[in-house]
Formats: sequence, C-alpha cells, structure tokens
Amino acid sequence: MANETSIAGSASVNPTTYRVLVIDNYHVPDDDAAHSVGPFPTWEQAVEYARRRTWDSVEECREADPHPDSVRSQFYMFGESCSVHGDGGKRYSARDELDYFVANPATKEQRSWVQLQPRADGDAATGR
Repeated sequence: MANETSIAGSASVNPTTYRVLVIDNYHVPDDDAAHSVGPFPTWEQAVEYARRRTWDSVEECREADPHPDSVRSQFYMFGESCSVHGDGGKRYSARDELDYFVANPATKEQRSWVQLQPRADGDAATGR
C-alpha cells in the first residue's frame, strides 16, 4: 500500500510531518505486526487518521457480536491499534479511547479513514 512502511521505531518523521504507527493485534508476536503510514502534514491530521482507523477496526469486531465484552475481546485479538508520537513526548494512542469506541458505535464518517490516508504525492486522498 502506498506510503506504508514496516517500522521498528518512532511514528514521527520530523517536527513538521507525522506518521501513524499501525499495530495489527493479531500479528503482535511477529516482526511485521507494525507499520507506519504517512507522512501527514499536521499533528491533527495524523491523530484523526489514527482515531478513525482504530474506530473502524472496533466496528469490524462489533459485526460478529455487538456485546461490549465481545467487541473488546475481538479487538484485542484481531483489531488494529493506531498511535502518533510527536516532538517533546507528545503522544496520541487511539487505544486510550477504546472504552468510548466500544460504547458508541461509529457513524460512516467516523469510520472513513481511507480518505485521510496520504497519497504518494503527499496529499490526503479526497475520497472521490
């Protein structure tokens, strides 16, 4: 996939661009369990991408059984957790919002992370 790279370190690129670390919970023991997506030109865009991608993953887990305990369990086994790390220890982890995501089913817009993913030319996709 364009602008995705396997990584073993930080999810930030430099002070003016940011990368999102995506962890595939199913493959956590494997070397390729994490990859980064980006760069994103702003902190806010990277955070929104991470939030939507993780929430969408929670919703995929909800399809089998909507009970909150089941959704949470399925997410820990099969979901994708995203985070962004910035300068000066600044950090966002969508996993910190897991309880909210489980308790509040997402709208279509809240799940639409693909349109926010940077294209090869560095701009976010338009979703068109």
